[in-house]
Amino acid sequence: MAKISLTASMRSNLLSLQKTNSLMDLTQERLSTGKKVNSAIDNPSSFYTARSLNNRANDLDALLDSMGQGIQTIKAATTAIETATSFLEQAKAVATQVLDGSGQSAAAGGGGNIPENDNDVGGAGGATPNPPTPDLGVVASVASIGELKAALADASIDTVIVTQSLTFADGETIEVGAGKTLQGATSDVTLTFSENVGVEQYAINLDETATIKNISVSITRQLNNIVEGGAITGGIVDGVVNVSVEGGATVGINNSRINGQVNVDVVGAYSVAVYNSIVNGTSNIYVGEDGVGLNASTLNGTANIIEEEGIAAINMATINGELNVVYGVNFSWSGSVINSSGVVNVYSAEASISGSDVDIKAGATIWVADNGSNIMQEHKVTTDANTDTLSAYATGNSKSAESFVNSIYQTVTNTQFMTLDVGGEETPADGYDISQYQKILNQYDDLIDDAKYKGVNLLKNETLKIKFNEDGSAFIDVVGKDISAANIGLTTTEWATVEDISRSIGELTSAINQLRAFAGELGNNYSIVMNRQDFTENLINILTEGADKLTLADMNEESANMLALQTRQQLAINALSLASQASQGVLKLF
Repeated sequence: MAKISLTASMRSNLLSLQKTNSLMDLTQERLSTGKKVNSAIDNPSSFYTARSLNNRANDLDALLDSMGQGIQTIKAATTAIETATSFLEQAKAVATQVLDGSGQSAAAGGGGNIPENDNDVGGAGGATPNPPTPDLGVVASVASIGELKAALADASIDTVIVTQSLTFADGETIEVGAGKTLQGATSDVTLTFSENVGVEQYAINLDETATIKNISVSITRQLNNIVEGGAITGGIVDGVVNVSVEGGATVGINNSRINGQVNVDVVGAYSVAVYNSIVNGTSNIYVGEDGVGLNASTLNGTANIIEEEGIAAINMATINGELNVVYGVNFSWSGSVINSSGVVNVYSAEASISGSDVDIKAGATIWVADNGSNIMQEHKVTTDANTDTLSAYATGNSKSAESFVNSIYQTVTNTQFMTLDVGGEETPADGYDISQYQKILNQYDDLIDDAKYKGVNLLKNETLKIKFNEDGSAFIDVVGKDISAANIGLTTTEWATVEDISRSIGELTSAINQLRAFAGELGNNYSIVMNRQDFTENLINILTEGADKLTLADMNEESANMLALQTRQQLAINALSLASQASQGVLKLF
């Protein structure tokens, strides 16, 4: 085929037009795709670098879904722990209510005169019915001095239960603030204080609205000549409180309202068992030497006193209730008032009554056991102004002094620190009702079983692995824990005694602390995963942005290029047309 000859100008214009069309095709592709690099042909380096960045961004985007699901798994476990903790706190409240309900003592005094037969305990054995179970509010169980002081200092805690005996260092004391209750978990919990409690300082200081109950307090002091400081001062004494005082010039209970039963053992010169207090309940008092039973106090309930070698059974006391005294020597009641409702039953080894400024109101009943004849006789008494003694006039009413003495000894010595069961109430034959407690624990275990998310249960000792990068080299293992009731120490299955109930309370306290600690671990893992999720989202944006900078076209620039190329194309066509006009002139020759 013969070649067609074109002039040089035509060929040049034609080539220019072809290049312009090629550039227009490229610009049109960029405008349609938005990219300036659409294939490796356009720019191999930018194309493959951008592909690598986009591939990593896609891999990380897939991991974001995994992180999000991991976060949901942790949230499911954390939410379950919050509810589980509420269950345990509810169970603790149930146990505490049962314990407190079993902890109301039988009072050791009941009013009335000496009984008609030798088998009765003269006015010393009546039982006081249990009051309704109070609302304990927020309860804290403590097992150390540090925990005790922290709980007493915490304004949000209403009742502090001491679960084991504690011994305080020299000079240590505790303060029980307004409205708080301090009590023991079992009958053998004792708070022991040293002899170096300061002058005019009490081992336990209660606000006037604070309460102490169901606990033993022991203190040893060595002071002389004046009563200063001691075991318990202020507040309300309820339930059963044992106080052991050893050492001179010491007070057992001072400036308190005794609504329950106190058992006070006092040994030491110038010591006082109960001072400047109101006794509405029962006081069982043993005075070993040179001490006083009731001093400057008001007796509305019952007081049973054994004085071996004391100074006075009562001093400057007001008797509205019943006073039963077994006295080693002469019975003394200086400065006291026996009101018309008062009953005083006395056995004195020397069968004499002494004391100055004693005011006996009309209607008061005074019984005195005559040691010589072993006969209990009713006496009407008058004051001898010359000797400041009380003269007795027998009426010949015959009673057994021996039964009275035995009953008071049994009441005081057997009750005090020997067979005392805090609560004073016998354990029911079939134990205490644990059904509500077990029902709560069953619901607790059901909740733990239901705390799974997408098949993973962090509360059943399962582990969740969350990857943070595409090759799996960065990850976190969220290690679960089996917090079912048995695995966190809730092993008590029956409440046969109050000790079992107290054990359950201790177990619940430990379990709640375990749940709070595990919730803290999960919260820490949650924060880690959330931070990595935020970082990954930002990194994906950075990678995508970097890839776009390598491949995306500038649409403004490409639009300008297209306009320029269209102009160039039109000019090339016009130039080609001009170049072909010479050839067209040949046609005119024909």
